[in-house]
Amino acid sequence: MRRRSQQKLDALQAEFDIRSEKFKQMKKAVAVEAGTAVKFQLEQQLLDEEAKLAHLKQ
Repeated sequence: MRRRSQQKLDALQAEFDIRSEKFKQMKKAVAVEAGTAVKFQLEQQLLDEEAKLAHLKQ
């Protein structure tokens, strides 16, 4: 039981780390994007990713 809990915790930490890196890269992409439509789409994806990260922090 304890091992399974640790495996789940490790998997959640790995997912959090990946999503955090993705979020950082997306923020950079938004900062340099000039096209309004693409920038809007990236901002929406950022909001979605931010929500997923918040859920993982709980």
